[in-house]
Amino acid sequence: MSRLALLGGTRAIEKNFPRYNPIGAEELAAAQQVIDALVECGVKAILNYAPIAAHVPPYVHVKDIDPVLSLQSMTFYLKNEAAGAPK
Repeated sequence: MSRLALLGGTRAIEKNFPRYNPIGAEELAAAQQVIDALVECGVKAILNYAPIAAHVPPYVHVKDIDPVLSLQSMTFYLKNEAAGAPK
């Protein structure tokens, strides 16, 4: 059985996974609110994987990551490892 069949076919995928960016303005504003709350609590470093440019005071370090890019990188290395490529 194919993976697509296990997921219920393309109609189920289209219904459950929007084609466009599922993160709306409300979620982006909430991400900044979470960052603001972390800063208020004294957090000095934040790992940000939300698609926003976090606004923080100069004494707070923010590291932005793209989880999709990270996953693509991991699958690239796993694929090459499975093909017998040297490490």
